[in-house]
Amino acid sequence: MVGAGALSGLYPARVEAPTEQVLVTACDMPLLTAPFLLSRLAVMGRQRARTEAGALRVIDALGGLEVRHGKPDELALFHQDGRSLLHVNTPDDYQCALTLE
Repeated sequence: MVGAGALSGLYPARVEAPTEQVLVTACDMPLLTAPFLLSRLAVMGRQRARTEAGALRVIDALGGLEVRHGKPDELALFHQDGRSLLHVNTPDDYQCALTLE
């Protein structure tokens, strides 16, 4: 969808997916693991209708989601140092990520 911004990539993924649920992650979090992601799953209902109605901003997509905030002890089950949530946006972040692999 031209002009849809960040959601332009999510919409076709959702429409073309062969399953009812689609897992979408940030591209700047390279240390996410399958077990961590599976522990955080939430159903993304009504996103297609919102997008088709013109709600194209990321903030619009977040409106109807069930948000689960992980507690430190829950997150520690996957990585003691929080590496699953590391964002890599700068060269310094990248160097940090290399030391955690």
